[in-house]
Amino acid sequence: MSEEVIKPVYSIDKVRLKTRLAKDVVQFKMRKYESDPRVEYWEGYKITEYRHNWRFKLGVDETVYIGCQHNSEPPVELRTGFVIEYNPNKVEKDNCVLDELLMLFTKTEPIVQKLDVAVDFYKVNINWVTLFKGSKRKITTLDYGSDDKTYYIGEVGQEGRVKVYNKAKERSKKSYPVPFSDWTRYEITLKPDVITSNIQDYKIDIEIPNITYIQPHKIKDLNSTDRILLKAIKAGLAELAELPRRKKEKLKPFIQEECELFIKKCLLQETVVDFITEISDKYFFLDGKQYESAHYSKRYYNIKT
Repeated sequence: MSEEVIKPVYSIDKVRLKTRLAKDVVQFKMRKYESDPRVEYWEGYKITEYRHNWRFKLGVDETVYIGCQHNSEPPVELRTGFVIEYNPNKVEKDNCVLDELLMLFTKTEPIVQKLDVAVDFYKVNINWVTLFKGSKRKITTLDYGSDDKTYYIGEVGQEGRVKVYNKAKERSKKSYPVPFSDWTRYEITLKPDVITSNIQDYKIDIEIPNITYIQPHKIKDLNSTDRILLKAIKAGLAELAELPRRKKEKLKPFIQEECELFIKKCLLQETVVDFITEISDKYFFLDGKQYESAHYSKRYYNIKT
């Protein structure tokens, strides 16, 4: 195969939808899972939690989370908050359990509360990646040696938080197939907080952290010493100006070429819109009929979990 980097692949790595449902409907629908060994149930009592929680274990890493009756809600209401969270990259589209759970949203207008968008860079070693964290963002690095690294940009729970890590290393530790020995993944958390019928108008209105990298075919002629020096400069452990003139002239083009930012905001938006449109067409649109809005009480639009 060519040493050229493969075009980045965008996908939804996690989605969280919320709505409001009649309590008796939820109780009736969830009763069928009471004795299902794949389903774990627990109660939460913190003000930021849901009282009733279910985790559906559909495989080794395949899970679907359901939360019902947020603890900030008045318990006397006939309708209750209801959320679903799952990873479309791990749960098959045609999974019958996922289908049943998403069908609970059929007569509602769900809010797209949160998504994680993944961007996979195949044939890109994380050691050749440079991060641009943007303004007022904190960066945390977990370095286990060699190319086993993970970077976190931003605060936990905030929109725009980014994780950049060695996806090949993560999969190999779990004995999963690894198509490329060099595979870097970028994941960003977005919080659209829009109803599904308005998703076509969704725009990312925040500054996003970005990355660039040196493509492998461009450094194939460098010797091992030059590669180590280049990595040290990229990691901030050395300055180009500190090198001897000949080394400086040799490595300077590689530093200067790192100008293209590879995370495209327009593609992040398109990935979100395409995914939500697809599941809306299948589960929420009711053959073109108008929604029966589950959000009869506007104050519940602002519940944040």
